[in-house]
This record gives sequence, structure tokens and C-alpha cells, in this order.
Amino acid sequence: MLFVQQGVPEKKRARGEAWSDAAIRPQIVGKWVGGGRCRGSRQQIQDLREFKKQWTEWYRAIQPDWHAGGRVYGADWSKWTSPGQNGILSIVACLSWWREKAGSDMDELAEWRKNTEDVQWMLTGLYSSIQP
Repeated sequence: MLFVQQGVPEKKRARGEAWSDAAIRPQIVGKWVGGGRCRGSRQQIQDLREFKKQWTEWYRAIQPDWHAGGRVYGADWSKWTSPGQNGILSIVACLSWWREKAGSDMDELAEWRKNTEDVQWMLTGLYSSIQP
């Protein structure tokens, strides 16, 4: 929806290679996409420690260079304006699976919340960056 508003042509929406790089993104995303992203193919994280390692590597790889050290939006949003067909939805799905696996563990929930807040911050910035 954001990309349609911005007028990004369909073929140019998958520029962010790290978004879909199976060697980087969490393995669970590949299973979910391979299953057609259906509700009936809901994924469950088996090893939360391994998932968080994969998530961290992938999430860092898809960040603009300016996001490395702070809470000030930069000008270059090219990695986020072209995440491909499953890009942003994959982030939301990962956070959903993570929350489910965290259960009531307060330390896990705090880490999940920190990541969720960063994703929300990035999406807010992305939306602001494409407004006329």
C-alpha cells in the first residue's frame, strides 16, 4: 500500500536484496513464504535463541546506514521503500512469532518490546518520508 501511494513501479519494489536473502533472514520466514503465507501454515519458533540471532543479523542488514547509531531519521530510505513482496509483512510476522514464543518471560518480552518499538519507529519514519 505504501508503495502504491508512492508510485513505486512493481518491478522496482524488490531492490533491498537483504530483505529476501535466504542466507540472512530468519529461516522461519522462508518456511512461511514457502507455505504461501497462509494462516493455516502458522509458524512456531523452535529455538528462540537461534531465532533472535538470525533476526538481529537480518534486521541490521536491512537498515539504512544512518540507523546504526541513533534515533534521528536520515534521508536515504531506499532499503525500506523497496523491500519486495514479503518484506515488511515478514518483519511483522517475525515479531508475532517472537511474541508468542516469549510467553510470559519478562526478559524475553522486554527484548521483544525493544525490537517492536524500533520497527514501529522505522515504519513511522518510512511513512513520513513518502508523504508529499
